[in-house]
Amino acid sequence: MILALDIATRSGFCQGVIGAPPTWGAHDFGRNRSNGEVLSAFRTWLCRKLDEIQPTVVCFESPYMPGPNSRFSAPANALTIRRLFAFAGFTEAICVERRVRCYEARPSEITRAFLGGPAPRQRAEKKAATIKMARLLGYAVADDDEADAVALWCFAESIFAPAMISRRRANVGLELALHPPNEDARQARSAGRQGSQVSHKKSRGSSNGRKSNTATTGEFQFAAG
Repeated sequence: MILALDIATRSGFCQGVIGAPPTWGAHDFGRNRSNGEVLSAFRTWLCRKLDEIQPTVVCFESPYMPGPNSRFSAPANALTIRRLFAFAGFTEAICVERRVRCYEARPSEITRAFLGGPAPRQRAEKKAATIKMARLLGYAVADDDEADAVALWCFAESIFAPAMISRRRANVGLELALHPPNEDARQARSAGRQGSQVSHKKSRGSSNGRKSNTATTGEFQFAAG
């Protein structure tokens, strides 16, 4: 069972078993609440979600902090930035406490895998393209929060079962090959390495190959470098 989280004050989520249709939705933690109330609500919700579905893997999108020359705008204020990083930190900590493998993925990796190429140049275009692709694949998402979560879930599924995203696309008449020849095998090898390693010191390990005694925390890598 994979749980994918597009973390924000209104968080999209998608959950399901590899090879089976996932379910998805979104939860609003309260735009008019104080920061502490929002973070507390998120932690409570995530703990309950883990108790409910018992996932083996949790993945979330890295907090996006573009540079000054980025095509997309950065979070508008310090509170937003602090909140996004707190969401990520809570997710990692809760997964360590519950011995659930936890990964994060960069937005560019998710978009490239889900759309089959680089992200559109404008943020609004990227969101529209993600919603459109989700619906083409048969996921009747309501908005971009749900679509982003579905995209992340599909990306995570492709890490553990590289052929699945191509099969899902083929089932609705989209192109069969998402990756160049031999890319799936290379991704599988990369996923195997990442799944047995820890990339953050706070998870009692590093990318040098030492294994965690609890949860494995790392980064998805769409392709080996």
